[in-house]
Amino acid sequence: MTQTRRNPGAGGRTGARRKSTWERDHHKSSPDARTTSPTADEIYERAVVQAATDLGYTVSIPCRVCGHPLTAPKSVAAVVGPKCRRKAVRP
Repeated sequence: MTQTRRNPGAGGRTGARRKSTWERDHHKSSPDARTTSPTADEIYERAVVQAATDLGYTVSIPCRVCGHPLTAPKSVAAVVGPKCRRKAVRP
């Protein structure tokens, strides 16, 4: 005998509990979710990056795999370039 799974329908998982409005919005007022003021190191780092950009330099980080400089926001966030990412995905 084969088992079939029931379609949970438009509501998502069967028996899923919906969060109340207070639960959804509470994280916005919790101290952990609030942004803190930048530290002195963060302010200094922003100033250095801005000065380098003003002088015409391109700020980049090295690829974790090959060391190639990365400037695209998606690649910087992943710390891996597009070619290395494709190689890692393919078997």
